[in-house]
Amino acid sequence: MERKLERSLPISDQLQDILRERIRSGEYPPGSQFPSESVIAEEFGVSRVTVRRACGSLVNNGLLARRWGVGTFVSKLAQITNPINQIIEFQELISSFGYKPNVNVGKAEVIDADEAMAEVLSLKEGSRLLKVEKIFTADDDPVIVVTTFIPEWILGSQFDEILKHPMLTEPLFAFLSNRCGQRLKNMHTEFWPDTLQGCGLQMENFGSNTPVLVMNHIAYNDDGDPIYLSNQIQLGNRMRYSLIRYLEGNSQ
Repeated sequence: MERKLERSLPISDQLQDILRERIRSGEYPPGSQFPSESVIAEEFGVSRVTVRRACGSLVNNGLLARRWGVGTFVSKLAQITNPINQIIEFQELISSFGYKPNVNVGKAEVIDADEAMAEVLSLKEGSRLLKVEKIFTADDDPVIVVTTFIPEWILGSQFDEILKHPMLTEPLFAFLSNRCGQRLKNMHTEFWPDTLQGCGLQMENFGSNTPVLVMNHIAYNDDGDPIYLSNQIQLGNRMRYSLIRYLEGNSQ
């Protein structure tokens, strides 16, 4: 039974949740025209302003798309919106948008840091790194391919154990904090558009010209020491990013 609006709670938030669930359940199929503001307002007994606010959030989250002069439509491929200025575990991010998250941990191996890696991780060239490959999925569809490089000094005596059981590194931030005593404080990130072919990556059910967003991260602990490198390839247009920017002197 569908939930009813409760007047003691923010109406636009409740309405947004109900409409989101209708989209997820297929009641409003992908590509279909979304009901007008007046139709939704009449159904729920709320103002068009309230409907506009709820639908605006769904547009920002990639669930709806507005076509000016035509109407509002359900996105053919629902998108996950990630605030680019926040650091969020991937499974938590995927789950927060109503998808079933999962991670497939692939190959783990030991490599020697080359000159570039050694420089950014403040290591000697040739230092041992643990390389772990992962694929994160939303409702079983691949959305993010991640390769992470963790220095041996971070893992310490756990190095061989983690090499044999790389799933222990998930969720990564909790692993670093709880098992390695390294709290993630911030990241330096570079990102650019590319294609699967341009990244040298082949994936089943994805063409070589599939657009991707490539992100390289250097993560730092509380002491400002670099603790890992990460290369992320985000597939197609599933992921969206939002960024809040302030005028100087108006950051509050």
